Amino acid sequence: MKIVAITGKEQSEIKDVPDPVIRTPFAKIKITRVPLCTEWKNWVDGSVSETLGHEAVGIIAAQSHFRPSIAWRTAYRRWKRTSRSA
Repeated sequence: MKIVAITGKEQSEIKDVPDPVIRTPFAKIKITRVPLCTEWKNWVDGSVSETLGHEAVGIIAAQSHFRPSIAWRTAYRRWKRTSRSA
């Protein structure tokens, strides 16, 4: 996959890195838009970073096989039972 990295003072580049491994209960998201918040300050100062943008938007590219725990299923069933009677 490709990432944008700050490599020096007012310098950035697109790098190829290995695809992440998906683990339960996560999904891999294909990022379509990433606004930069305060990362522009790192770009101006030259603080090297490969983690830019924390408010990304995208689509699910792949997902792990998620099996909810027994405690989670029990709580959900209890909630569903009580919400029907309300």
